[in-house]
Amino acid sequence: MRKLLLSLLLALSLVAIPCDSNGQQQPKREFRGAWMQCVNGMYLGKSSAEVRSMLTEHLNALQRAHINAVMF
Repeated sequence: MRKLLLSLLLALSLVAIPCDSNGQQQPKREFRGAWMQCVNGMYLGKSSAEVRSMLTEHLNALQRAHINAVMF
């Protein structure tokens, strides 16, 4: 009985693996978003180069955290 149950669980776990028609595993797809605030005068008095540098730093940090969507 135990072998039958183990075989059944193994068969079900193989069916649960997402594969395409060629038998290759599908890449993981998930939405990992972040909201970037661009209000309240946080860019007042800064040059465009300073703003660009700040945004680049923020976006690089989000990329390291595996964020794949940014909303402004």
